[in-house]
Amino acid sequence: MSTVNVYSALEALMDSNPRQMGSRSTPVAVSFAGLVFDVTYAILNNADNYNSQVLWTTGDGGVTSFDLMAILCDADVLVEFRNDNATDQFCALHLEADVPLLLGATSMGANDDATGVIGADGSATTLDAIDNITAKNNADGSSTAVTATVRLMLFD
Repeated sequence: MSTVNVYSALEALMDSNPRQMGSRSTPVAVSFAGLVFDVTYAILNNADNYNSQVLWTTGDGGVTSFDLMAILCDADVLVEFRNDNATDQFCALHLEADVPLLLGATSMGANDDATGVIGADGSATTLDAIDNITAKNNADGSSTAVTATVRLMLFD
C-alpha cells in the first residue's frame, strides 16, 4: 500500500470576518494500492477553436479505477467525466486556473429521473464508474493564442 497526503486548507479573507476550513498542518492520508497515472497536456485554443484532450480512459497506464484524482490547470478549462454505460452519463465542471480539483472516488451519477442523482430518502443509491476524463480549453482565444496546461494524477 502507498499513501498520498492531502492538505485540505481553505482560507477566506473577508473584511473583519476571516473563515477557515481544513488544515494546512495535518494531512488526510489516502491509501492506494500503488498505481499512479500522471499526465500533463498542453491544450491550445487559437482563434476560438476550443480544443479538447482526453486525459484518461479506463485502463490507461493500467489504472481502471481510482481512489483519488487530482487535476490542476493554469488556465480555465472545462472537465468532463463520462461513463460508458448504455445511457452514457456525464458531468462537466468548469475549473478555474490554479485551483486544484480533488475527487476521492471513481464514482459519479447523472440526473436521469425525477428523484435526481442521489435518489429518494430511504433507498440506497448506486453510482456508476467514471470511465473517461476529458479537458477542453474554454479560454477566450480570439485575440491571442491561449494554452492551458492540464495535469491529471490518478491514484489506484
